[in-house]
This record gives sequence, C-alpha cells and structure tokens, in this order.
Amino acid sequence: GGGNTAIDAARVARRLGSSVRIVYRRSRQEMPASAEEVKAAEEEGVEIMFLAAPTRVISEGGKVSKIECTRMALGEPDASGRARPVPVEGSEFTLDADTIIPALGQAPELEFVEELDLEVSGRGTLQVDRATLATNVEGIFASGDVVTGPLMVIDAMAAGRKAARSIDRYLKGEALAAEVDEKAELAKPEEGEIARLKQEHPQRARARMPELPAEQRVSSFDEVELGFSLAQAQEEARRCLSCGVCSECRECVRACQAGAIDHDMKDEVLDIPVGAIVVATGYKTFDHTVYGEYGGGKYADVITGLQLERLLSASGPTGGEVVRPSDGSHPKTVVFISCVGSRDEQKGRSYCSKFCCMYMAKQAIMLKEHDPEVQCYIFYIDIRAAGKDFDEFARRAQQEYGTIYLRGRVSHIFRNGKKLVVCGEDSLIGRPVEIPADLVVLATGAEASDGAADLAQTLKISYDTNNFFIEAHPKLRPVETQTDGIFLAGCCVGPRDIPESVAHGSAAAAKTVALFSQEYLTTDPMVSTIDAMKCSGCLLCQSVCPFGAIESQVLRDGRTVSVVNESVCKGCGLCVAACRFGAANLRGFTQQQLLAEVVSLWQ
Repeated sequence: GGGNTAIDAARVARRLGSSVRIVYRRSRQEMPASAEEVKAAEEEGVEIMFLAAPTRVISEGGKVSKIECTRMALGEPDASGRARPVPVEGSEFTLDADTIIPALGQAPELEFVEELDLEVSGRGTLQVDRATLATNVEGIFASGDVVTGPLMVIDAMAAGRKAARSIDRYLKGEALAAEVDEKAELAKPEEGEIARLKQEHPQRARARMPELPAEQRVSSFDEVELGFSLAQAQEEARRCLSCGVCSECRECVRACQAGAIDHDMKDEVLDIPVGAIVVATGYKTFDHTVYGEYGGGKYADVITGLQLERLLSASGPTGGEVVRPSDGSHPKTVVFISCVGSRDEQKGRSYCSKFCCMYMAKQAIMLKEHDPEVQCYIFYIDIRAAGKDFDEFARRAQQEYGTIYLRGRVSHIFRNGKKLVVCGEDSLIGRPVEIPADLVVLATGAEASDGAADLAQTLKISYDTNNFFIEAHPKLRPVETQTDGIFLAGCCVGPRDIPESVAHGSAAAAKTVALFSQEYLTTDPMVSTIDAMKCSGCLLCQSVCPFGAIESQVLRDGRTVSVVNESVCKGCGLCVAACRFGAANLRGFTQQQLLAEVVSLWQ
C-alpha cells in the first residue's frame, strides 16, 4: 500500500530489525502518504517499489517465502481523480519475503443500506446533508468513514460530535438548519490587500524540526522529532502574521460554557454614566532595537530585563532554568547594560526610568543563586538606589554575590564564536574593557503607553512632553488631575516601582471613595465670569476652553452670548486672554483688580 498506514507499519518493522520493502501500484506523485513520512522511511532504509502490484503469495512448507508482483502503467484517471494503474503484460517478477503486511485501504460496510432505503453516493458512501449529517431517511444520521471514506480518527470523532448535536436538535423538535453551513463562502481579502501583505511580509520557509539521525532511529523507538530550541521556536513564531482572520467555524461558540461569544454582535457606542475615572494605563518598555550597536534583534543572546525575568520565573517558558536562547546552554558570564533608552536625549529619553538599577541588582543575585558559577557584570552611569534599604541591596549584590559594577557606557557588541564580546569603558580607571559574555541583558527604560496623548485630550487632562499625565500638584495632589473626578494611578504619571505603584493606586482608590462619600461637592470660587452686556457672541472663549466649561445661551432679546458653567470651570484664565471685548474676567482677579495692583506697586 501507499498510505500513511503502510509507511507506519514499514517504519515499525524496520525498527524491529527487518529488511523492509513497500510495493505500491502507482507512482510517487499519486502516493497518498505525506511526503515527510515517505522521506523519513527512505532515510531509515525502507525500499519503495513504485508501479508494482502483488498478484499472489508463494509459500513453502506452509510459510510465506515469496510474493509475485507485476509491473504497472498509469492509465486514465479513476473515480478518485488519480491515474488508474494498468498491469503490464509479461512483466511478472517475484520478491523474497517471510512476512507480508497488507495496507490496502478500507471500504464502508453497507449491507444494511437496502433494508433502510438509504441513499448511496457515487463514491460508495452514504449520502448525507453536509451541514446536519442527516440522511434521506428522517431520523437517521450518519458520520465518520461511512460518509467520508477512510480518514483520520480525529475526523471521525469530530463528525460524531456533529451528528450528536443534530440528533439532539431533532429529538427536541428544533430546526436542524441551525448547524453551520460548511459550504458557505468565507470572506476573502481583496487582491490589493493580498499584494500589500505579500510586500510587507515576504514569505519565509517553515523551520525544519530537528530530528534524531536515521541511523539512531532504526535501532530504537525514541522520539524522532527532538523539538525546537528556544531560538528556533521564537524564529518560527515570527513567521506568524498575527492576521487574526476568523473562519467563522463557530467552534468557540460551542466550547464556551458561559455562552459569552456572540458572532452576530455589532459594534456600538455606549454611554456609561460614571462618578469617577481612575486612569491606570501603565507604561511600555523602550524599543531596544534602536541601539543597533547592542545587537538587540540581531543576536539571540541579547535579551531585555523583562525577558530574563521570565526565564528566572518558575512559571516561565523554561520553568525557571536560565538558558541561552541560541543553543539552550547555561550562561556562565552575564553582562547587564543599564539605561537603554533612559538618560539619553539622542536616541532615547532624557529622564531616568527609576527602577532599572534595582532590578538589575535583583536579577544578578537570582542568577548567582541559580548557578553559583555565574559571574555578572553591570555597566552603569550612576547607581540610583534612593529607597528604603535600596542602597544596601545594591551593595549586597556586589559584596555577597560578587557582581562587578563598571561605571561607563558600552560602545558596541560583536560575536566571537559562541561568545558575545561587550566593548565598553570603566571610567573609574579610565580604561576600555572587553568582556566575553554568554548572555547580555539590556535594562530597557519605561515610556508612556501608546495612545496616552489621545486619551489625555479625550479626558481633558494635562500631559507632558513625554506623554505622561500631569498631576494637579506633584506634592499636595499627586493622584488628582485638574479635571474633578479623574484620578491617576501607577506609571501613567511616570516611571515608578511596584511598591510605589501600589501606594499610588491605593491613594487613587481612597480619593474616589472620598469623592463618593460627600453629600455636596465643593468648587473653587476663582472661576471665570462673562458679562453678557459686553459679550459679542463670537464664542471664541468656548473654542479655547480646555474643560468645556463655556456654553452658548440665547437671551430674550435674541442675542447669543457665552455662559460659564462654574462647576466645571477651573479658573485657568484662557477665556479671559482670548476675549477681545473684555467681557470675560476671572473672579478675584479681574482686569481692574490686576491694574490696581500694578498701579499701587508703581506708586
């Protein structure tokens, strides 16, 4: 035979020490077995004879001794669409054999068909509705090989589940058509979209899974595929375009026990009344590939601090075992580079990311505890350990765990064999240094989350040049904004470590509860006022107000004037500066009051 069953049987027999030959009546192109399986069988020494078919078995003394075969030629296509094998006259030959394993396929057992009056397809299988698996006789359903012909076990299991659902609906008196129509056409991308995707994402060949050498495979039943290394798995995963195309098979609907998935749901805009908003959008790590001299994205063994944190974690991809992504070996020399993206106005950000110094010290200690033979080096600009016991912790990494701190910048990294040579300077001794490292860890800085500026404009709260949100007052009101009812929590204000973020979040929650506990809300009396007699109705003040506190109002005489909503106004004075007719004033700081102060100072 020429299917996967024949290949499996041949490879098992080969492992049991036999000399194995497969006889197949068609050519390699028509062979239904997978190409990978056929290639593996040939590598293991299985001989495949194409265009040959057995005609009779020859025995001696009641035991198989030979098998007689005849050569075949390919004729017209048969019902399966493959070329029909035709015997070649006078081409008979014999092969020595003491064991014969037929793997000739299967056919459905249909003796009961006539009695039940079931309809049979041209392929010799039961005819059913593909969407419901119902036959032409009401109340009779069919699934598995009797419908499709020989397929895999998993296909038969899926078909059985599908038939069971149809039977359940039938017994409940429900419409069978509720089953998904498999013939329904799926949405296809347009040609222009396909061309764009091909241009943006060139096709990349699938990574070949490492396998046990053929000479070792034939003598054991060990696993053939050895699995990807971490670097190979990551490279293979990068082939995914993350297109997120849903085929509408609706298996997720059937699997979700909570019934939370609705494929017919439409997008809608919701207006949800709330009493307060806590903004906690966090941060993102700096894109370290900007520093091409560090080899980020080029060398597999150059990773970020966050990636090392996952390697150190017991729930991480390696179960807490620290390995080099390139070859899976255990690193013995690890170099940390601080301030990647921080305190660098040319390529990164001018500010300090605040927590990098401490997590480098922590990870250096953990690496040493994982493997006492590991030597860690840390290139730093300044050690900023301004917290309770922070400085003592950094000193502990040096004194107790032997971490070597080098004050200076790294200029570049290059590969030398399996090592990564880190070139930098030690400014304390005024000399360049080169360290052959097994693993390089980049302490990447923190940036504001994507979309932070757009969110700030939507909420009408202030943000700085780095897109971090600005507090109402950094000391007295550190979790409040200029807009009442909107509070800030965590790293959306700026880089901060976990304890500080927890305290910040707790403060925001307390402020929210305090807001809700008040029977009346108090406002600042220093708000803008508009003199309706002077207002021309140009509404320029309305366009410049960042808080939306100015509205238009039509007076009884028909004039349109601006009116200030004092509960929303924050007294910033922008409307006063914009008003060309002097109609807008800031209560307590009117133009007359300010001029009087200036005159008194002048006198």
